[in-house]
Amino acid sequence: MEVKGKLPSKVIDVLDMAVSHIVYDRAPRLGPSPPQWPMPITVINWFHTRFFVREIYNTIITLEKRGYDLKEIAHFLWGPSVISHWAYFAQCPIKGLSYEEVIDFFEKTADLLACLRIDDIFCKSYKNILWNEENIRHTLNEYEYISVRENETLRDMFVRLNVMLWHYCGLINVGHHVFSHEFHGPYNLSDGKVLLVREYYNLKPEDVWNFTKEVPYRSLMTLEIYKDLQIKIDAFNHLETTEPLPSHLESFTVVVNNREFDGKDPESFMKVLFDKMGRALNQGILLIRNFDKKDWINKVIWMRHLYLKPAKDALGVDWRPKEELLSLPDLIGEAEKYVLEYIVKQQYPVVMKNPPDIAKEKLLILWCNNILSLKEGSYEGNA
Repeated sequence: MEVKGKLPSKVIDVLDMAVSHIVYDRAPRLGPSPPQWPMPITVINWFHTRFFVREIYNTIITLEKRGYDLKEIAHFLWGPSVISHWAYFAQCPIKGLSYEEVIDFFEKTADLLACLRIDDIFCKSYKNILWNEENIRHTLNEYEYISVRENETLRDMFVRLNVMLWHYCGLINVGHHVFSHEFHGPYNLSDGKVLLVREYYNLKPEDVWNFTKEVPYRSLMTLEIYKDLQIKIDAFNHLETTEPLPSHLESFTVVVNNREFDGKDPESFMKVLFDKMGRALNQGILLIRNFDKKDWINKVIWMRHLYLKPAKDALGVDWRPKEELLSLPDLIGEAEKYVLEYIVKQQYPVVMKNPPDIAKEKLLILWCNNILSLKEGSYEGNA
């Protein structure tokens, strides 16, 4: 490819992870356009490149200077699937960092993934493996699993719980669900069974969304055992199955705030959780009815800073955004113009008008050029 040798191979590998997902996974089914609610994710990523990349990078560098190694830093950053999404920052020119710093940022992205995932750090096998055999054995032996093979009511309640959590994570994170969950596995068990783990976190961001005070737990993990079902999870935490999950669910348990819930009366537990989550979700839906684009971007700024709070707490510094960042939403017009001119009109046609292998090569070149433009002193796109 044209950029081979101009960018380090580790950087190209990170970008290739995202470009391959667009070309081989998303485009054949949905087209090249990403999710659009509450606005195109590409517009949000443009804003990410105006503050979030710099904030992440400077936080990591400061932690390293304080003596933290990358493995310790990785655990401040919640899960690998959020880190995988950093690859998409190359879709737009990055502000506030030098060429050398951007290269270091993407190399650190690969290194952080290697700290959290086992072996296949880009999930090319469509498995998101975070636990070793010892972790799996501990999980199976530590908790009591509730069979749902003959309890359709409980099975349906459990399915509804995951659906509710999915929508809730999307709402509080402005469409980027993955900032509050990490789905991992599938972990092979015996007799055709697999373990799927869904970890939900940062569920009470009351400093940003007041309505989340109603939510009873800050974190929640479901452990789910399925039989005779193929489950795929890609690097960005998209989960796909060959058949609907509920019909293959054998048993499950729920861990809340790092403690197992009382399995003696799971239906009552589910009902209380539904009621509280439902009230919070309804309040949130009422709140956003009158949101405009600037209101949403303001929430993006606050939630992305909150994402870094564990790292900021370790440094003993305030996690909240600086005052000058709060005027960023005024640039919504500039963001939408960039997305239209450089992504919709240039990058999408590359994906749709070329065979997949050629499309991947061409799109990767465009993204690499965004980084190379920093070296050449230009931030203005990849035209």
